[in-house]
Amino acid sequence: MRGIASLMVFFTHIINGYVIHVDSGIGGAWSKVLSNIGVFGVEIFFFLSGFVIYKASLRSSVKSFFMHRFWRIYPLFLLFTLFYFISNELFVIDENKLGYVNLISNLLFLDLFLSTKSLTPNAWSLTFEVWYYIVTFFIVSYLNSKKHYVLFLFSLAISIYLLLFYPISMYFALGVALSICDKRVKSKVLSINLYLLNFVQLSLLIFLVFFVSTGNKFSWVLTFDNLYGLFIPVLLFSFMVTLLSSKTLISRFLSLKQFVFFGNISFALYLLHPYSYLISRNIISKYLVGATSNVMVFLFYLVLTSVLTLILTMIISKYFENVVYNKMTNKNIYLGVRK
Repeated sequence: MRGIASLMVFFTHIINGYVIHVDSGIGGAWSKVLSNIGVFGVEIFFFLSGFVIYKASLRSSVKSFFMHRFWRIYPLFLLFTLFYFISNELFVIDENKLGYVNLISNLLFLDLFLSTKSLTPNAWSLTFEVWYYIVTFFIVSYLNSKKHYVLFLFSLAISIYLLLFYPISMYFALGVALSICDKRVKSKVLSINLYLLNFVQLSLLIFLVFFVSTGNKFSWVLTFDNLYGLFIPVLLFSFMVTLLSSKTLISRFLSLKQFVFFGNISFALYLLHPYSYLISRNIISKYLVGATSNVMVFLFYLVLTSVLTLILTMIISKYFENVVYNKMTNKNIYLGVRK
């Protein structure tokens, strides 16, 4: 599922980026639909993180938990953040992101609270992820061992703040909720007739795609415009419940090695693709726009961006991300090790 989510975000960004900066005639109404799907890809990431992080919190010590989380995300995050910061200082890509205050707040994941902008594109979601990790671990730790009382209160306050002011946090909370009861729920799911389960799973997916594509988003403020947004977390939770069975058609489809591969490189793909997209966009704008049909230029752009991104992602993931993680934790991110 992580692989699918990463591809949702990737194709949304590169297609909408092309529509906005190169040829607005290509996208039409589909541009807005793709934006909605891209946001939902991030929400899926949050849900999956909640599911995994709760279990990691149960079985890990403070040192082990935070060491693995740190070496899993920080080196690559640091690499792209420093790259953007230095580039911005030299070429002034965005004057609102200049200065060391922005850099420090980003490196400490305080941009969420200081209202500073995230530097490297897409890094805004990492700030949420890091704080989700912190609050989940200390809440779970206290509830299981009565340790870290002060940190428990701090984490509880932060979690309430995130849920109230950033409703997207609900998806992480739902992932935690499913992780808590997954064994009991899984036994009931497996008892359902497989044909019926396939039908229910497909129906949930169709409703999800419909509600998400129309721009509905979950919010605590109930209005007529966002009424359907209330159904999205419920539908996603229900759909994830059906995925607890590995025998359904969609579950088997998501288990294909191609999607597992994209799941393994999803973090590198997520952080890198804004840069590879920029390279492709500049090449297309300079050499091909106007030289042939708009559709052909667009298709060539999609192929170029996809191939370039995949090559660069594989290089960075294999020779930097995985090397650092393996050296510091003695684990390999490509062997199905839980994040």
